[in-house]
Amino acid sequence: MQEPQNTGLLSLPDELLISIISYVADRVPDTDDTVHASTTGLLAILSRTCRRLHRVTRDFLYHSFTVDMQRPGHNDTKIHRLVDTLAQRPELRDLIKSVSFEYPDHVTRPVARYSSVIDQLLRMPGLDELACRRILYLALLEGHSDAAAAHLILLLPKLESMYLSWPGFVQQPEDASLSSLHCFIFDLLEAAGHPTSQDFHGFRALKDLTLDFGTPKPYIRLSGALLLLPNLRKLGLGNILLGRLDEWACPPSTSLVEDLTIITLGSTLFPRLVLLFQSFAHLRHIRLERKVWEDGVNGPIFAALNTQKHALETIEYTILYNRFRGHSTPMLDLRGFSKLRKLAVNDTTLFNMTFEQLSNEQDKREASRHLCASLPSTLQELTHFTRDADEEGTFHAARTAWWRGFWSGYRNEDVFPHLEKVTAALWLDREGSEGII
Repeated sequence: MQEPQNTGLLSLPDELLISIISYVADRVPDTDDTVHASTTGLLAILSRTCRRLHRVTRDFLYHSFTVDMQRPGHNDTKIHRLVDTLAQRPELRDLIKSVSFEYPDHVTRPVARYSSVIDQLLRMPGLDELACRRILYLALLEGHSDAAAAHLILLLPKLESMYLSWPGFVQQPEDASLSSLHCFIFDLLEAAGHPTSQDFHGFRALKDLTLDFGTPKPYIRLSGALLLLPNLRKLGLGNILLGRLDEWACPPSTSLVEDLTIITLGSTLFPRLVLLFQSFAHLRHIRLERKVWEDGVNGPIFAALNTQKHALETIEYTILYNRFRGHSTPMLDLRGFSKLRKLAVNDTTLFNMTFEQLSNEQDKREASRHLCASLPSTLQELTHFTRDADEEGTFHAARTAWWRGFWSGYRNEDVFPHLEKVTAALWLDREGSEGII
C-alpha cells in the first residue's frame, strides 16, 4: 500500500516557503507593537521547529532591528542582548540590513556592561584609528543610549538602511560628562567617509540614512565626509549644522546621493547651503521643509537648487507660515531645469504673492505671466501648498475652486504640454488632497 504523500508546509520548495514568510513579515506595521510582537513570535516559533525552517526564517528574523524608547519593552537592554548574540554568533551579523533608533530625550540608563565585553568589541580591526574610540568606551561604561546604538552598528557590515532620531543635549549641563556631548553614530559615519578609515566595515553597504537631531547643536557639525559613503543614495538631515568651508571634506560633484531631505530647514544652514548642494554629482530629488517664515531665505535656497538644475527631477519646498504674508524674493526661474517633472511649493513661493492678492483679474494675468516665465515645459505634476487658518476649511474650499478655474485655461495650451496633474493642498494634509486638473 502506497504511503500518503506529505502535503504539509515542509512539502513546499524553499521558494514558496520564502514567499509565504515574506508575506507574514511584510504585513508588520512599524507602529503596532502587538502585531509586531505576534508576527516576530510566529517567525521565532517557526525557526525552532526544524533546521530547514530555521534556515529559511533566519533572514527575516534578523533583517531589521528597531528601538523606540517610547514603546514598552524598548530600552538599551534590548540593544545589548543583540550585541551579545552577534558577538557569540558572528555569522548573523550580515543578516541585519536595517536599524532604527528613536530617543524622545537624551537618556542615560546605565546597563551593567563589563569592560572586558567592551574591550572585545573595540579591539576590532580599524577601530584603533577612530578619534572617538576612547570617549565611546567611557560612554558605554556610563550607559549612554547613543553609545549603545553605536556599539551595535559597528557589528553590522551589511547595513543598508539606518534611521536615528536623537535630541541629545543642546548645551552642556553642568553635571554632564564629556561623553554626553557626542552623537557616536554620527561620529562613526563621519569617520567612515574619510579615506583613512578603511579597516573596519565603514558602512560601505549603507544606501538610506536619516539623522534627525531635534535642535541644532554646536557639537554636531557635518563635515561632508559621510556624503562620500560609496553606496549612499538617500539622505535625510534634520536640525544639523554644517562645518566651515576650510573643513569641508566632500569635493564638488563627488557625492553619489540622489535623494535629499532636509527636515526643519534652519537659517543656520543658509550660509553654506550652496556648499552642501555642490557636493552632489546628480541630485535627483530634493525635499526642504521649514516651520517658520524668515525674510530673505529664498535667495540662498534658490542659489543652492540652481547648482543641481542639470539633474533635479523633483523639488518639494514647503514653509509653514502665516498665509497672509508675502515673499520678498521671486521664485527661481526653473526653465533651465531640463529634467524637472514634479514641483511642490507654497502658494506665495510659486506666485510671489498671497492668494488674497490673486483675487482680481490683473493679478491673475500677472500670475499667468509669472508661471510661463518660471516653470519648465517638462513639468508633469505641480502641487501648491497653503496653511488653512480656519477650522471649517472654507478658505481652502474657495481657494481650490479658484485654482480649478485658473488652471483650466492651460488644458489646451502648449505652454505646459506634459502637465498631467495640479493639486492645491493643505500643508499638513497633502495626502488627502485632490487634483484640480
